[in-house]
Amino acid sequence: MSLCLYQQCLNPNLLQESASFVMAGMDSAVVGTNGNHLSGSSSSPLPPLVSALTLVIGPLAMLSYCRFIQHHALVSAYNFHCATNGLRHTSFQVFKVADNQVAGHRFEEGRVGSLIDDSGRFYKPLQTGARGDKEVNFFKRFHSDVNVPSSVKSFFPNFFGTIEIDTPNGGGLVRHAVMENLTNGFQHPSVMDVKIGFRTWYLEAGPKYVEKCKLKDQETTSAALGIRVSGMMVYEANKGEAWKAGRDWCKYIKTEAVSEALVRFASSNPSAEKEYDGAFCKAVYGATLTELQKLKSWFEEQKSYHFHSASVLIVYEGKPSRTQTVSVRLVDFAHVVYDKNEIDDNFLSGLNALMKMLTEIIDSVGNVDTSASHK
Repeated sequence: MSLCLYQQCLNPNLLQESASFVMAGMDSAVVGTNGNHLSGSSSSPLPPLVSALTLVIGPLAMLSYCRFIQHHALVSAYNFHCATNGLRHTSFQVFKVADNQVAGHRFEEGRVGSLIDDSGRFYKPLQTGARGDKEVNFFKRFHSDVNVPSSVKSFFPNFFGTIEIDTPNGGGLVRHAVMENLTNGFQHPSVMDVKIGFRTWYLEAGPKYVEKCKLKDQETTSAALGIRVSGMMVYEANKGEAWKAGRDWCKYIKTEAVSEALVRFASSNPSAEKEYDGAFCKAVYGATLTELQKLKSWFEEQKSYHFHSASVLIVYEGKPSRTQTVSVRLVDFAHVVYDKNEIDDNFLSGLNALMKMLTEIIDSVGNVDTSASHK
């Protein structure tokens, strides 16, 4: 962390309202959307609160406070460089790190990760070049496709365009896809990302990418089972916190341990080393199977889209009141292939494999619980 962040924290362009700065600083990043870079000094007078704090506690203490902010936010200050759909933002925006994200672009080891805001939107950093374009083009094509029923489109995140955001530490502008935050509305979401398909590669991607994916499919459970648990977090009500699986935990799950991992996701004691109680298996997986059956019916007929390396995202309320709320959606569309004029057997087979495993889990704990509601 450099003095640059200290200057950003004291920049009057960022701190027009000192109270908003203090409130946002605990777990979010304040983003200036006036087109100006946020780093560097300014000749404008500092807000009274910040000036007083600086005089009283001194620059070093203010720097420590800024470090505290960055520790909780993991991002310092972002700047909107261009607007979505031709509109230029002129107000301040509050972002938060997407803490509920369990796979993909996360803030760790200096990587640029995904963000969320309070309006229910999710900002996913896009790959440079063709790969990023492919995901954007998929959203545009899919959501405008009149041949896709609205009931099927509801399984896919809403898409709001793209925006470039100036990243911290001199990373430069990074294009982000703006889409629906799929955990929005959940108080304590439990989230699992399950990659679907016996193979995540496709010939059109080129030999180098194909070999990379083949190796990963063999090293994980994709090639053997048709599914791969890519990420998981489970809210544990008794502890008032979420247990989150690490990347290595997901990567090295053995084929014979996948069923136990799925039970762990729907348990009230996920942080235990073994003997997961499966307390929510009937409610969560009963509702999940109902939704997956709808999706399966479409995949049994459609020939326009082949989904490679896409995932089923299951979200449920970790601290339900009466009925359990469950959401089942699809994510990750950077590797979709179009118009092959044949059924997407790879994805469909993986979907069937997941449904079969969930059915077996439900049968092991009793009949399907129909008290869950769908979201």
